[in-house]
Amino acid sequence: MIGTREIIKRCKDIIKKGSQVFSQGDGVFKANVIMNITTSIDNIYHLTYPKGIPFHLSTKNLKDVMFNMGYQPMHYNKVGIFKLILERFKGFTEDLEKGMITNISNIISLDLYDDMIDQAKELRQHNTEPLNRAGCVLARIVLEATLKQLCENHGVQPINETANQTNIALKGENIYSKPQFKLIDAWLGIGNTAAHPNQDFQSITGTDMDDMIRGIKDFALNYLR
Repeated sequence: MIGTREIIKRCKDIIKKGSQVFSQGDGVFKANVIMNITTSIDNIYHLTYPKGIPFHLSTKNLKDVMFNMGYQPMHYNKVGIFKLILERFKGFTEDLEKGMITNISNIISLDLYDDMIDQAKELRQHNTEPLNRAGCVLARIVLEATLKQLCENHGVQPINETANQTNIALKGENIYSKPQFKLIDAWLGIGNTAAHPNQDFQSITGTDMDDMIRGIKDFALNYLR
């Protein structure tokens, strides 16, 4: 899973590459480089805000933002516009490095987990074997990854990396309540039963499975958002 450090490093690489544009010659080459860097900047913004880039950050809205600030966009050529885009990206990177922007790892995780939970729900809709098992196993993977992310976010060190010990460690640090701890324990149990063919999966009801999948999604949203 890509993390905030990797994103910051990539941002700095983009800024360095962008700053070199102004010492390069004019023409098609410079235009191509500017297009390449602008695309990379937009990609970073999309990665940071998967549900939609804020209006003031989107490069396509730059002229409107400038106008609202009292500047006249027509006074800037393409290189001048690019310089403004790069300067704004520098400010974004500085805020990201100082922790003033929501943790990117959480955002990326939530986007990925949302897709996985949707897949688990689709599997459950068939209500057949082995798709029920597969849905529960997929949901457990999301839960385990969420617990690991929470440990990283809060600097919690479990005895080992098993999901059960991670759950115990997070509860011990009061990251969440005892009732939440018990729910997670129950979800892990369902996922464990689903993952092992020799265990009595038939004892797990459809309601149990649906509650698990829905509960894990809510848990990730509540604690990572």
